[in-house]
Amino acid sequence: MVQLLEKEKDWVIGKKISDIQATSQSIRIHMEDGKTILIDLIKTVEF
Repeated sequence: MVQLLEKEKDWVIGKKISDIQATSQSIRIHMEDGKTILIDLIKTVEF
């Protein structure tokens, strides 16, 4: 998971985060451009 986040960090830089929701299973990062990044124990998905 750490390697995936390192690889994707350039993609995240420059976007403003509007909200972060964290649970024991996942983290949802809501961006100001309307996109959401879901980080769970298995994968990272943008939708």
